[in-house]
Amino acid sequence: WAGLLALLLLAGGGAAAYLLTRTDTKIVPTVVNESVSVAQTQVQNAGFTPNLIYRTDGHRAGTVIAQNPLGQTKVPAGSTVSLTVSQGLGNASVPSVAGLPEAQAIREIKRQRLRVARIERESSADVPSGEATRTDPAAGVAVPVGSGVTLYISSGKPQVNVKDVTGQPQADATAALRTQGFNVSVSTQASTTVTPGSVIS
Repeated sequence: WAGLLALLLLAGGGAAAYLLTRTDTKIVPTVVNESVSVAQTQVQNAGFTPNLIYRTDGHRAGTVIAQNPLGQTKVPAGSTVSLTVSQGLGNASVPSVAGLPEAQAIREIKRQRLRVARIERESSADVPSGEATRTDPAAGVAVPVGSGVTLYISSGKPQVNVKDVTGQPQADATAALRTQGFNVSVSTQASTTVTPGSVIS
């Protein structure tokens, strides 16, 4: 009986030691292609600690693109699960294209990995017709790669309504037209209805 009792005590001690030293394992959830918030919650709920690693990538920003250990792997509970998260393609700076011909301006925008969302025409007193005047967002602004940019192209100098100076004295009429930016030339013509020295037409 003494020998049997000793054997039972040894067996019991071994079982206790096993229970004390045994590592509880759990299955890592598969979270690739999930949003980072959903992935973190799933990893934590499964009994693991998430570790986030951010990387520039072609996937949508905030999407988990890799994990370590892989999903469905058995590892000790409480282990760290590293999640690689996409930051998207990053940012690009809108280029300065003012004064460039339309085709060249478009090429410069595309070179920055941006796209021309639309082209608008606007008059300009300084930029010749067919050349770029500005962009929206403005040059130098950082935007996500692939963003749309509105390109503005000059349609030439703005149209100006010519002031009607009929009947005014020549000097006054000339001064008024010159303030509108016109070059004025004068010719004389006889008239029986308009005061001499005044504008006929």
